[in-house]
Amino acid sequence: MLASFSLATREWSHCMSEATPEPSVSEAPAAPRGTGVLTPEDFHGWLAPGALPDAAALARRSWGQRFKDDGDVVLLLGAVPASLLEPDFATDLAALPLTLLGLIHEGVVKSAASCADASLAEVLAAGCGLGQGDAGLLLRGVGLDFTAWSGDDLAVTLAETSADRAVITVAATDVGRVIRQARIFGIPAVPLGRVGDETVAVKTAANEKKSAVAGLTPEGWNALVRPPA
Repeated sequence: MLASFSLATREWSHCMSEATPEPSVSEAPAAPRGTGVLTPEDFHGWLAPGALPDAAALARRSWGQRFKDDGDVVLLLGAVPASLLEPDFATDLAALPLTLLGLIHEGVVKSAASCADASLAEVLAAGCGLGQGDAGLLLRGVGLDFTAWSGDDLAVTLAETSADRAVITVAATDVGRVIRQARIFGIPAVPLGRVGDETVAVKTAANEKKSAVAGLTPEGWNALVRPPA
């Protein structure tokens, strides 16, 4: 495992030194490097599958899954609908933990949350700070774009839990190389939207809905993000 991680780290360095930004995601100014990024200790302490965090680790996880800076891009890593992948994409979902650890090791991940114990809809809500009970941390708005998703794929992915899926946020200037690096290890990385504003905006192929994030209830959140039955 250590040898594999050393090799992965070398490949990360080589790829990221040559990577160009993903053309489908527009560039935007990003926060300075090191502002609120996660560390490998975060991964080992509470993000790794099967971890049983203590109270301090739970508090750190609450911070770690929060969206941090306006303009950051929300990425879904791992299991995504086949319709969103290129035909020749060689998926290896077993590599998700190592891929995520490598990205955290690079210092590019600002927030991360596994969907192993919570659905994608719940993870996104926690990213905004909804239902976390930390009055000292600001709520964050987010704009989510699901226009490329079919209604059935979106409904299933939002509702189910899966250890093969994680949500991260990264600075806009890091998106291209993060997507490329994840691909090397067989992990899809699909942009879901951007952090910012004081609203939650959800755009699908059928409609677009928006609400202020302050005071948003669980019922209100579900009405926004879940497609009609």
